[in-house]
This record gives sequence, C-alpha cells and structure tokens, in this order.
Amino acid sequence: MTIYRIKHCGRPPCYNLRKEFNGVFVAAVQDQAENSSGAFNRAAKSFGSWLYQQRHGKHDTRKADMLARVATFPGGQELLQKAAKRGVSIVVAPKKEIGSDGYYDAAKEPPEIGIANSGNPAAMAMALWHELRHMRQHEGNPAGMAFGGQLKDPRTAHLMGMMAEADAFTAETLMALQQKKSGNPEYFDAMFSRPDYGPHRYIAGFLRQQPYESFKDDAAFARALFTGMMTEGLLSYRASYFSRLGFHFRVSEDLAAFRRRVGNSKQGGIEADAPLAALYGPGFMSVSPKALMAAFYAAQPADERQALRLAQNTVNRADRLTEQEFRDARQEVIRRTQEIYMKDPDEYHYPGAFGEKVTGALKNAAEKDSFTGRPRRGRSP
Repeated sequence: MTIYRIKHCGRPPCYNLRKEFNGVFVAAVQDQAENSSGAFNRAAKSFGSWLYQQRHGKHDTRKADMLARVATFPGGQELLQKAAKRGVSIVVAPKKEIGSDGYYDAAKEPPEIGIANSGNPAAMAMALWHELRHMRQHEGNPAGMAFGGQLKDPRTAHLMGMMAEADAFTAETLMALQQKKSGNPEYFDAMFSRPDYGPHRYIAGFLRQQPYESFKDDAAFARALFTGMMTEGLLSYRASYFSRLGFHFRVSEDLAAFRRRVGNSKQGGIEADAPLAALYGPGFMSVSPKALMAAFYAAQPADERQALRLAQNTVNRADRLTEQEFRDARQEVIRRTQEIYMKDPDEYHYPGAFGEKVTGALKNAAEKDSFTGRPRRGRSP
C-alpha cells in the first residue's frame, strides 16, 4: 500500500521573526504542525473510508439493503418501527470502528445500534436482528440490563449477561432457520460463514447433533438451544466477563477506592416480557428470573462459581472489611479471574458431578417445557 504524505514546502515569510518573539515563533510552529497533522489525519481517514467502501460497498447502500431485508422477516417491520419510535440510531461503519459484528448501546442518548459493514448483506441483516433482540431486552428497564463483569452484583450481572446473549443468539439462529425453510438460505449460510467464531461454531455443532427438523416445534428448538448456549456455547463471553470483573479489582488499589467503585456502580434488572418469553413456550420462562439464574449458575464450572462467590462476598462486605482483608480478597479475585480468562478453551467446561446432574436436569426441562426452578440435587459448592 502506498503511504501518502503531505509535503511541506518552503517556510512562509512570517517565519522570519526576531529572537525577542521566539515564544510566539515556537507557538506558531506548533500550531501549524498541529493543523498539518490534523489535516493529514482527516485526509487519511477520508481515504481509508473511501477505500473500505470500495471493497465492501457504500455504508448508506448497505444500511438501506440491511433494513429492507430485516423488514421482510416476520415481525421485522414492527421491530424497526419500535426502534424508530424509541429514537434508536442505527449506524453502519467499518468493523474496526464497530469493534465486532454489531452492538447495542443502551447507555447512549439516544440508544444506538452499530453494525459492521462486512460487505455481506445477509450477514449484516442477521447481526441487526441479534442487536434488535438486545434492544427488546432493555424495554421497560430504564437502567438497562446488567452485563457480565459489572461490580454491583457480580453473580447476577454474570448470569444476566449470559442470558441476554443466549437469548439473542437463539433468536438469531431461529430466524436464519425459518428463512432457510422459506427458501432464503443466504441468512443461514451467512451465520456460519466464519467457522472460527465461538458461539456460531457451537450452534453449528448443536445443529449437527440435533437437526432443526428433529424438534416438534420452534419453541422446543429454542429451549434446547438456549440451554446449550447457557451451559456450553458462550465460553468466550464468560471469559470476557471474568476479565472485566477482574479489572474492577485491579484498578482498586486500596479499600477506599474499591468502596467508591462499588458505590458508583449501577445495574439494571430483568423485566418479565411476554413477547420475549413466548419464543420458548408457556412454561420454560414463566418462573422467576432469580430461579432461572440459580439453576444455570449451578451448572457452571466450580472454579467460576467460586470466583463469582468470592467477588460477591467482597462487594457485600465492602463496608466491613479491614484494609488487610480487602488486600487478601482482591489478590485472590484477581488470581481466580485471570486463571479463568487464560484457560485453554478445550479445558473450559468441567462442571463436575453436581453440575452435570444440573445440566442434565436443565436439558430435560427444556425438552419437556417443564422448568420449575433450580434442581434440588445435592449442594452446589
């Protein structure tokens, strides 16, 4: 790639200044350097954007195509109208700016959905469907749902973050399968165009073992996939949540800083939403969110439960801890979260005997749509 540089020509006459104006001279040079650098950066960014859109298509064109495709999905037009009514901004930009395939930012005013221009219209439509599901998850909850790694209530945040992603991936997969069944296989193909992406890799394996056609209805499929995502399909998300949780402890160098950080933390709750729960049938999501989280928490690997419990206890006791007690707890949380984050993915899921029983009970409940709360088999460590 050719690197373009701005060529600086001879100095303008105003540079012939006397020594007594040296300060003004230096300021003038710095000002011109900053202006030149700014102009270069703007030019480079503009050229980069033009080149990206030459390869992937113009952002506006891709956005219009993406919105048109989603509008043809069952319930898609209604969902887009809901987003417009809420003032949600939908942005299409290079993947480097978005940071992933897509995001939903409920903290922005107005809220924002960002979708990476991948050059694949079907993939972009599926990414938007995923993020619109996140938008729905925040309805009726001004504070927004918690996401993994938050400090106010680490265990709840971790489980809520997982549930939000498991739900969004389930909704995305089901729509791709429904479109394929209707004669539009490009959405299903787009979902699995990157076999290295963890959640989609898990879903592909799930479908090989349990084909969509083998389920009695869409709700049964959704329950089974959601359960699989919660127990095995979100390894990369779980790792990132623990990394984020460890960060809160690393930057809190003393007890006073930790107390301030806990005090400034915010966390929303889960709102019961019949349209969202309807995806899974009448029974599976009818129990309280706390019961659902308790059941899936019990199915997590022992080292993850222990790390979450230690972080939770440290937060709960923040006002009563001594400085030494906090230092000891801080060091242990950092160690545990780092070990989980650095774990080899092939060794990531070892829930133990109790966890295996809970996982089996959850899968059985998902199949029968008979979930009633946390399975009471033994004790969770």
